[in-house]
Amino acid sequence: MPKLDGVLFFPVTPFDASGAVDTSALAKHVRAGLAAGPGGVFAACGTGEFHALEPQEYAEVVRVTVEVTAGQVPVYAGTGGPLPLARQFARAARDAGADGLLLLPPYLVKSPAAGLVAYV
Repeated sequence: MPKLDGVLFFPVTPFDASGAVDTSALAKHVRAGLAAGPGGVFAACGTGEFHALEPQEYAEVVRVTVEVTAGQVPVYAGTGGPLPLARQFARAARDAGADGLLLLPPYLVKSPAAGLVAYV
């Protein structure tokens, strides 16, 4: 695993007036964040609200982020929630070129540690 050095950047996922992901605004936002010298970029994570995106939107957000960072820093993509959807997001992140995942546990679900390990 690469050593993350510096502030970790969690871009917000922007939308246009029609409700579609605004990829131009996203690219601009990621470029501005890169200029600040982050140790890594976390696409469609906490402030990117992966759980509120359709799988195609999620893939687009990760792809644009990977393209803009162009290998300058690692890109991690958020995933989690219902296992079938988490798997779909993980495959989309891989296909878009993400360096890794930030895996969040399912929301509002309590389980013993062994259950969380099995989920991962």
